[in-house]
Amino acid sequence: MDKKKLIIQGGAILLLVLFFTLPLVQCTQDSSINATGLQIATRSGRLMENADSGYPIVFLLLVIPILLIVMGLKKSFSVLRILSILGLVGHIVFMVGTHIMLTSGDGSGFELTGLNYLVIGIYLGIIGFTQYCIMQDKKGSA
Repeated sequence: MDKKKLIIQGGAILLLVLFFTLPLVQCTQDSSINATGLQIATRSGRLMENADSGYPIVFLLLVIPILLIVMGLKKSFSVLRILSILGLVGHIVFMVGTHIMLTSGDGSGFELTGLNYLVIGIYLGIIGFTQYCIMQDKKGSA
């Protein structure tokens, strides 16, 4: 497999691991109580015990594009770029949707952690790198 595609695959796998393990949401009252992406999707953990919204739908918006990036590595870099952009949009929808679902009207409740921006940064890195690979391929074929 091409070295560049291995780098993109590694980035996509890193995103999956970070999404499952990083505390993406925390309690506004007690910042030590938080929830990972897996806990949000399965409504498990101390933070999610009282939640009753459709988190798995929001969860899939993020995970499906990452899995498509991993599976699409045999395709061209332009396909990878489109899939990584879809993943970035999916994560932004995840952030906004989670914020809307978890924040109560009186100001108490939940908030997103700064680690969401790390995940977005990795997505932007994958998009930038695939764009670079596309440009290099065009220069090589010209």
